[in-house]
Amino acid sequence: MARRVYAVDIDGVLACFTKGCFDVAKKMGFSLPEGLDFSDDLRDRATWSVENLFGLTRADLPAVYDAISKESNFWEELPVIEEARQYAPSLCELCASSVVYFITARFQSVGRDVHDQTRWWLQSKLNIDPECCNVLVVTGGGDKSAVVELLGCAAIIEDKPSTLSALTQISGLKVFAPPTPYTTLRGVDTSGLPGFLYYCFQHRA
Repeated sequence: MARRVYAVDIDGVLACFTKGCFDVAKKMGFSLPEGLDFSDDLRDRATWSVENLFGLTRADLPAVYDAISKESNFWEELPVIEEARQYAPSLCELCASSVVYFITARFQSVGRDVHDQTRWWLQSKLNIDPECCNVLVVTGGGDKSAVVELLGCAAIIEDKPSTLSALTQISGLKVFAPPTPYTTLRGVDTSGLPGFLYYCFQHRA
């Protein structure tokens, strides 16, 4: 019997892109707040974007993202979100028993190819077996819904609101998200990574 297929977003679900963005913006000289706890990726914030999160404006973001693209192997250095660290053994078990695609809309930074940086991060930070480390980098605006539908995924966990909305339109797809103010959408289960893993283990072939 064919193994079921699942999909996992990386930034905002497993990796704390917010902290990486904060560190680069601080290096650029922006005046940023002190003492922030990034262990949960600041999930209590009102919006998904880092815009206005640290005092950065929409006008600042292109320069910050350009600076990120010039950071050597930026994606390899991102910290792990605490929830992902806690449930990493279960995620590894799911990868071994099912087909799991790690789907991201990351852009290239200086250094190794973004695909290779992402694979390295998953293997070194979460101990994902190289044989099970299926990484897909989505370009062209980061719309993952067409890819997820083509792969025939049974469930996905994602945190970007516009992507979540598109994913809920796919028949038969169970959509999960981290519990945040900006992921509370119709058709989205906000029980986070624990809920996603529980569902996958209950429904795997």
